[in-house]
Amino acid sequence: MHTAKWRACGEQSKMEKIPYWVDSVLIKPFPRLQKNVRVDLLVVGAGITGITAAYLLKKARLSVALIERERVASIDTGHTTAHLTYVTDVELQELARNFGNDHAQAAWDAGAAAIDEIESIVRAEAIDCEFTRVPAYVYLCNKNFSQKEISSLKKEAALATTLGFDAAYLKSAPYFDLPAVRFANQGKFHPRKYLRSLVEKIPGNGSYVFEKSAATEFDAKKRRAKVNRNWIGFDRVVMATNNPLVGLASVTSATLLQTKLSLYTSYAVG
Repeated sequence: MHTAKWRACGEQSKMEKIPYWVDSVLIKPFPRLQKNVRVDLLVVGAGITGITAAYLLKKARLSVALIERERVASIDTGHTTAHLTYVTDVELQELARNFGNDHAQAAWDAGAAAIDEIESIVRAEAIDCEFTRVPAYVYLCNKNFSQKEISSLKKEAALATTLGFDAAYLKSAPYFDLPAVRFANQGKFHPRKYLRSLVEKIPGNGSYVFEKSAATEFDAKKRRAKVNRNWIGFDRVVMATNNPLVGLASVTSATLLQTKLSLYTSYAVG
């Protein structure tokens, strides 16, 4: 689970949370972009999505520029629970009602494939990042549960099993002594140990990693992005950031997409 240390910030009265993942593993700094460069693909955002994309593209013998406005693997990825699961926040039953069984299964299959990909990379690159397979539990939040809630858990487990996932209803989940659904074969790891190994394999042979390098302008006609008053030319761009997701899309198109996105916050207590 996510843990954090509290440190005094000099003489300031406020305190700063340093996530365990960031505090426990140093990743060497990468330079700021200080000249024009040209690559096959530009990847914007150096969290787990951007670093993985850049790593795989480099392995496919394409030239890549990975840019990050702060430090790599330090924002969302640096504040993670480090629990890898295909179980979505939205219940499988709700996904099936809204989109059909095939699409609901596809959403979970994508998550399972992502965990498999991480495991495959860990083995191929011999990365010591504490990766291991673990179960996940979705349980009721208090002991005053109703039979309707029990029935919903049982239906969730049954549907997951029908769609090919290893799930089982439990009368009592470990640690909490509450009814739950157990989903087998999820995962956990140390994200910064994992990503440190990947990101260090990206630079070289025409590929780059730049920190403190935010994309401030995109020129769709010339297929280039302005970064630190310099230009990165590219054939394709991968947007691996949080909002705003503009890239080569017009501001209007990007805004129309983003107004459809649901804003919510999740958290974990360790």
